[in-house]
Amino acid sequence: MKSSILLLSLFLYAVLSISVASSETATVNITVADTQTGNRLNGVSLTVAPETGDAVTGVSAANGVLEITNLAAGVYTITASAPGYTDTVVPDFALAADETKSI
Repeated sequence: MKSSILLLSLFLYAVLSISVASSETATVNITVADTQTGNRLNGVSLTVAPETGDAVTGVSAANGVLEITNLAAGVYTITASAPGYTDTVVPDFALAADETKSI
């Protein structure tokens, strides 16, 4: 039976605040895994949507990770979806300028 409990098992490696370069953009590193097995998931569709403006989409790699760079500072909603899993939504994910966060 396919797992209906999902994935964005927020591998809070640590919500890092790393200063990279002096810019107005931020980076988010998203790791997705099956919550029952802990196995990282390849091919998960991820959407990072700001409160206003266009969303950024991508797909997790074989290691279950997707890095999205050049995001404007602000508050985002992150959505993960994959066949056989229930969608997972992380609301109110805040990013500051010059910040990198991992979830």
